[in-house]
Amino acid sequence: MKRVLMLMALISLAAAPRAMAEPPGAEPPARAKDGPRLLGEALRSGTADAETIATIVRWVLEEKEEKVAPGLAAALGAAVGNLDGGTADPRWGAAARSAIDLFVGLLDDARVHRRRDEVSVARDLAPIITAAAPAVADALREVDAPTRQAVIQAWKLFAPAMPECAR
Repeated sequence: MKRVLMLMALISLAAAPRAMAEPPGAEPPARAKDGPRLLGEALRSGTADAETIATIVRWVLEEKEEKVAPGLAAALGAAVGNLDGGTADPRWGAAARSAIDLFVGLLDDARVHRRRDEVSVARDLAPIITAAAPAVADALREVDAPTRQAVIQAWKLFAPAMPECAR
């Protein structure tokens, strides 16, 4: 879990060079303790300045996994609340809610150090696929023939690798 969080943080660092401004071991600014709240605000608003990103990254890197996982889950849960009022494209709302619910569950698994097997994750992916199918079908009807064919070919390529319970 820490490796995944580190990767997320490193990707974010590219846009936030200020994240490394304090020397190692320095007392973090009071704002650094606001990582979970700032993350929730950034997800709700869809924006974050470099200082906010640096604070969130610092929180992910320096806080214990057992605190980061529920903080991420809470921020995602707050973002899901925005889906209830509708999205820019409501066809994707159910799929987005299902995906976020799965991710929150996986974060909870990480918090308690519970490992999941491939079959249980695939079983949990099934509702996302079911929810997304109508939106994907509509989207494929709206694209040009070469794009539609490319998506179909990609699906055929990856479908055999999926566990049976996710198909």
